[in-house]
Amino acid sequence: YIGVTGGSDVCSSDLRIKVVHGHLAFASHPVLVGHYAGDTINGAEAALDEALGARLTKRKQFGLYPGALGTSTVALDRTTRPKGAVVVGLGDHADLAPGTLAETLRRGILAYAIENDDARCAQGEAGTVGPLGLTALLVGAGVGGLPIASSIEALLRAAMEAQRALGGNGLRELEVIELVEDRANRAWHVLHRALQGSEFK
Repeated sequence: YIGVTGGSDVCSSDLRIKVVHGHLAFASHPVLVGHYAGDTINGAEAALDEALGARLTKRKQFGLYPGALGTSTVALDRTTRPKGAVVVGLGDHADLAPGTLAETLRRGILAYAIENDDARCAQGEAGTVGPLGLTALLVGAGVGGLPIASSIEALLRAAMEAQRALGGNGLRELEVIELVEDRANRAWHVLHRALQGSEFK
């Protein structure tokens, strides 16, 4: 399904997709964000870092923070809100394109699935990757970045490709969250149009 809170839904086969206009604190799942090489931790990343007790800062201090395309780090904590962060490297601003964004998002989603599986194993739960939920910002669509349409379509492509790799235990819900109402509405319309196309059926 897709829909903005209070809006209508459209059926999709295996994955519930929704767009939410709201603050990051209300994210239902761990949050997927992007990080350009050489940038500081700021904005949404900084808010996630604070919620997670500076665990992102610690990774950056140790040189373990993503920057290059295809890199990622995952920090999960069921006791916090949001419940974690999935940070993917976006490379340099000039290098980011819809195709490279989709690939780095795909890798980040798969890394999240594996980390979630490890966490469940450590807690004595079943050892298979269980159904997942993920909240995503409009990755790559910040100031001077890609259009919202490119960000949404790359996220959809990444999610579908990750689903194929994960099989029946992949994502069950993908929530796109955006603080600015106009951007949230635009994201919903892009999502709606994309899911009518043959590529995402």
